[in-house]
Amino acid sequence: MNFEKYINLVTWFFENDNREENYQNRVMIPFLETLCTGFDVVDTSMLTKEWDERGIERHKFAGLYTPDLLIASNWKLHKTEKVDYKSLIEIKTPTAQDRKHAESEVKEYLDKVSFVVLTDCVTWEFYMKENEQIYYSFYSLEQEHKTTHIEKNKRYRKKLKLRSTVYNYPAQVCKREGTASIVWSDKYWEKIKKIIASRSIDKEKVIVWQ
Repeated sequence: MNFEKYINLVTWFFENDNREENYQNRVMIPFLETLCTGFDVVDTSMLTKEWDERGIERHKFAGLYTPDLLIASNWKLHKTEKVDYKSLIEIKTPTAQDRKHAESEVKEYLDKVSFVVLTDCVTWEFYMKENEQIYYSFYSLEQEHKTTHIEKNKRYRKKLKLRSTVYNYPAQVCKREGTASIVWSDKYWEKIKKIIASRSIDKEKVIVWQ
């Protein structure tokens, strides 16, 4: 999938049908399949806790939370051979605001695998666990820009007061506020693809979670 096709897909869903399952199934799965050749890209989003009693090894990739996608080799729902779990991917919409919840998901996933991706298809956040240290980096496909939103506030002394809010882009996943259109940039496109394919990041920043 090239950059033009990717951004056209994400933009269409952002403007017309901003549901997480669209980004997951219509964008992310075909995109990841072009990068993770030789591995299985598995939709695990519906393998919730009820599946724990159905003879699958859900505890190997999920717990309280269920990741959206799994990259693995030798995948079978009902195991007949050892599955090699490579990475877990959590997908949000570009308008999602549940940052604290997303970080809790990532933290749990890192107890299952050593490489976790959190993305809203605009910004990509990568978490790599190595020797009990968690390394973090993020890259956005959105240009640096800002928008100003003016909204009507409550009346003050019989006059309608206006409030101005400035939104800065790009932003971390679940922190992109406002309703501005996405201003795309391919600056980190190749970098993002390389990280996904290699499941490895430069050790830029260490995350310490208690």
